Amino acid sequence: MSKRVDSYQDERDKIAKGLRYENAGIWFREPETKVILDSVKRKTIKGYTSFKGFYSGMNPHLKKLDIYNQIRNKSFKGKWAFVIDVTGSMAPYTGQVMAILKSRPNLATDHYFSFFNDGNGAPEILKRIGNSGGVYTVKTSNFDSIYQTMQRAMNSGSGGDLPENNIEAILRSLKKWSDVDTVLMVADANAPVKDIRILRFVDKPVQLVLCGDITNLIPLDYVRIAKATKGNILTNDGEIRDLHLKKVGQTIEVGEAEYTFTQKGLERR
Repeated sequence: MSKRVDSYQDERDKIAKGLRYENAGIWFREPETKVILDSVKRKTIKGYTSFKGFYSGMNPHLKKLDIYNQIRNKSFKGKWAFVIDVTGSMAPYTGQVMAILKSRPNLATDHYFSFFNDGNGAPEILKRIGNSGGVYTVKTSNFDSIYQTMQRAMNSGSGGDLPENNIEAILRSLKKWSDVDTVLMVADANAPVKDIRILRFVDKPVQLVLCGDITNLIPLDYVRIAKATKGNILTNDGEIRDLHLKKVGQTIEVGEAEYTFTQKGLERR
């Protein structure tokens, strides 16, 4: 036993003197550490909050909350102008917009709102491109004031013919609020844009929420607006982005949906 202890002591003495080991044993070696970096690239993924639920009221138009869900979870950075069609066919959808403002009061505090009815009920013969009228604007943090402005726009006219003055409403909003970064337009997908010829004067991105059935086709007028302004189109499958880079004939994938850019617009395959 004493011989073995002496052997251990000899090894310790050698270590203290900085001598090399005489064998491959590791019993008396000092611990060694080495840092090895993982070769796999790491990616930071932003989290998000998703609000889900169902409407339990009696209004059948609010059973399907596509518009509510598209806007409810969207992030709004910078200054936005919400430009909303309130002509006759839009009543179920404007209700969803009001529900969003109730659940997200910061939208009213931070952003601007415009409601348009295409001319305040004036005869079509008196309407002029870019000057049809019927655009009501409001900037307030008070929900009731926004709601009353919407009601005033709705009560002042229901649109008349099918095409609407979408571009006029955008331009009037941008003229009133010069600090707007982006426009969010809530529009009737079934209504053509009567003043598409003045689209060239819109110098801010326009993001579109289209109301009505766009299951098989997103109409060309709204594709042109998003493409010309470098904006997006919101759908249940996600946001259709970078349309300004797309050409007729190309395919666009959004979530599980796939569209083809045609002369009619975006046709779902």
